[in-house]
Amino acid sequence: MHDLIQDMGRYVVKMQKKSGEASRVWDIEDFEDVMVNDMGTKAMEAIWLEDVQNLCFSREPMENMKRLRILYIYGFHTYDDSIEYLPNSLRWFDCCGYPWESLPQNFEPKRLVHLDLQGSLLRHLWTELKHLPSLRNLILNHSKRLMQTPDFTGMPNLEYLDLGCCSNLEEVHHSLGCCRKLIMLDLRDCKILKRFPYVNVESLGSLNLRFCYSLEKFPEILGTMKSELEIKVERSGIRELPSSIQYLTHITKLNLSDTKNLVALPSNIGKLKDLVKLDVSWCSKLESLPEEIGDLENLVKLDARRTRISRPPPSIVRLNKLKFLTFGKQKSEDGVFFVFPQVNRGLCSLEILDLSYCNLIDGGLPEDIGCLSSLKELYLDGNDFENLPKSIAQLGALRSLYLSNCTRLKELPGFTRMPHLETLNLPNCINLEEVHHSVGFLKKLLRLELTDCERLKRFPALCIDNLEYLDMRGCSNLEKFPEIFGSMNLELKSGIRYLYLIGLENLVALPSSICKLNGLVGLDVSWCSKLESLPEEIGDLENLEELDASYTLISRPPPSIVGLKELKFLSFAKQESQDGVYFVFPPMNEGFCSLEILDLSYCNFIYGRLPEDIGCLSSLKELKLMGNNLEYLPQSISQLGSLQSLDLSNCSRLTQLPEFPEQLDTIYADWSSDLICNSLFWNISSLQHDIYASDSSSLRVFTSGENIPSWFHHQGTGRRVTVKLPENWYVHDNFLGFSVCYSGSLIETKAYLIPLGDDGMSWMTRKLKLALPKWSTESNIHFFLVPFAGLWDTSKANGKTPNDYGLIKLCFSGEMKKFGFRLLYKDELEALLQMREINDEPTEHDSSEHHYSVKKKGHISNIHRSSVFENPQQQVCSRKYRYIPIY
Repeated sequence: MHDLIQDMGRYVVKMQKKSGEASRVWDIEDFEDVMVNDMGTKAMEAIWLEDVQNLCFSREPMENMKRLRILYIYGFHTYDDSIEYLPNSLRWFDCCGYPWESLPQNFEPKRLVHLDLQGSLLRHLWTELKHLPSLRNLILNHSKRLMQTPDFTGMPNLEYLDLGCCSNLEEVHHSLGCCRKLIMLDLRDCKILKRFPYVNVESLGSLNLRFCYSLEKFPEILGTMKSELEIKVERSGIRELPSSIQYLTHITKLNLSDTKNLVALPSNIGKLKDLVKLDVSWCSKLESLPEEIGDLENLVKLDARRTRISRPPPSIVRLNKLKFLTFGKQKSEDGVFFVFPQVNRGLCSLEILDLSYCNLIDGGLPEDIGCLSSLKELYLDGNDFENLPKSIAQLGALRSLYLSNCTRLKELPGFTRMPHLETLNLPNCINLEEVHHSVGFLKKLLRLELTDCERLKRFPALCIDNLEYLDMRGCSNLEKFPEIFGSMNLELKSGIRYLYLIGLENLVALPSSICKLNGLVGLDVSWCSKLESLPEEIGDLENLEELDASYTLISRPPPSIVGLKELKFLSFAKQESQDGVYFVFPPMNEGFCSLEILDLSYCNFIYGRLPEDIGCLSSLKELKLMGNNLEYLPQSISQLGSLQSLDLSNCSRLTQLPEFPEQLDTIYADWSSDLICNSLFWNISSLQHDIYASDSSSLRVFTSGENIPSWFHHQGTGRRVTVKLPENWYVHDNFLGFSVCYSGSLIETKAYLIPLGDDGMSWMTRKLKLALPKWSTESNIHFFLVPFAGLWDTSKANGKTPNDYGLIKLCFSGEMKKFGFRLLYKDELEALLQMREINDEPTEHDSSEHHYSVKKKGHISNIHRSSVFENPQQQVCSRKYRYIPIY
């Protein structure tokens, strides 16, 4: 509807324009016509221009605009040095970015109501007194060149004055004290403002002196207040408040925060009867509050944190409407001890009291603190008392008690009379030996934190009706986990979700009652170095998603553990294998249907201890088995359809890799073993058996550690590699392809098979894309296989056989740091014998040594066959991976 009315109005103006009597201009071209041709200026009432570049103001057309009331120009540039004339008929003048140093001297618009020149280049408005009796709003903020304000005597009706961020303003004219109708005065961020003599508060509602760093004296107060007033003085240079502040009888908010030069408050501040909020926080030189502070009968919030106040006056307890009080410090000051006065049944409305790091010692808290009947939150962190006043147990409304880093605290009060307590925060109370048994009666407790309570020995019981968070990390002397009472309300989706028991060095067992925490999502018992078992009922934690039992003595997880259907992370990893203690994992029985990460590193697995049905873990993405004594892995690993990463590093007895699952792309193993390397590429070959020269399929790339294995005979750097193939290198039904290892970031590779008598016509060329793992980095090494079937194309051979080709060349696209290369055969020994036989080279067989010796050009290669296998299955499989160096 608004757009329709606007369009209708513009249509009417266009009709006026045709008769030469347009009253309004909003188009830059029309404005230029008015300035150049002096067209329709006598009827002009409003000019409204936005987003213009350059404007020219001609004196004669401007003088003819006798009826101009509104001039609005948003952001423009001009080549004129000054403006000669502005109509005195203006009611509204708004020019953001005004480009001149002053207003025209003859500009004295007596009916002007609104003057907005924010972001201007003004140095001063004018030098003489101007009578602007109708002016209500004067907005000059961000006029960074403005050095002085005008004389305000002629502006008796001024209501809003915005001089914020005028960074060169040094003085506010003393006549501002005559502006009795002033409602808002903003001088924020006037960094070099030094003189501001008076301010009239008869109508004032807001005074902002924030960030006036050079202003040392607060202005004298004139007039009698009629309305509520908020004063912001934070981060100013003010040293003291004037005695005339007593006339601010209706002030409701006084913000003096971070006024670092403020030493004291005036004694008559108690006369500010309407004051609701007083903020002197971060006033780092403020050492005391006036004795009359208790006269502020309506004060609701007093923020004195990060000050030097250490002895609040006794009258402070008379503030019976006070709800928030803080004297909290960043750290305790040596030798300065805080003493809070006796409550004497005062502060009856106080809900939050913060005395953190106040250097409170025994006796610093009032013995009658229990009289604070409305107190809900008590912050006593970082203090040096050994005992708390006994009456603290009578704080019946208390919901939160914070005592972190109270390193000398030895005992806690009883909690019987605190039925509403929800949060008990006790981290790093290193001398605390016992949690009072009455904590077990706190049915509304939501959060209990006991991190690093190193001497804690006794913690009898815990109610879990509403418990949501329990952290007992680092309680190294706690021998027994507390008994658990109550039950969780699952319908409300409440209850403890994460239980942290990290580093409980004396914990031997968990109680079976812990399995009542059926809302538990995360359980961490890592580094509980004496923990030998988990409760048999662990499988009852039906919502558990993370279970970390790393670096414990657990070697026989209970069978029920496989019933954790929501579990996603499970770790029993050790730092090193324990001699004589072998880990046995229960059969999967199609459990763990959500498990994604399983870490069994250094668990001292031996032959047969890993469950044969591990392949039923359909969601498993990451399997860590590093540092175990496994000689082979269950065949069902190949059925892990979601597995992406397999870690078999430091498995020194392992001589073969399992058949790879389809999604696997990252594998860590002992690449110093030639058997393992050969096994890797046999697996890769099996995955790529269906790639042919006419296909456009990508090659699977596998990621691993950082060093090129010595198994690759040809190693080097650069983006190209050319290898001379041995004579009769191709053995039918035996040769699989070309094994490649590299570090860097490749996109694709080109493979060229070049004949011995290079005719330039019979090259076999194949462009191969590389299917990189998602999380590979340039520092990792990567493996891939160029399959012979994917390179050889009979239609391009021109009658040649593979053995007519003597060179293989690879060109890499991307960043290559180093590479390794090797020919891959199903049975390298058999392949070598066939090559020697075709080449008529002698082969000697010495059965006593169980090895073959092959003579070639004065060089003897010894090919050992004396592998001894304890497991018959391993011996059969190993025949696939027999290898010898082929150059």
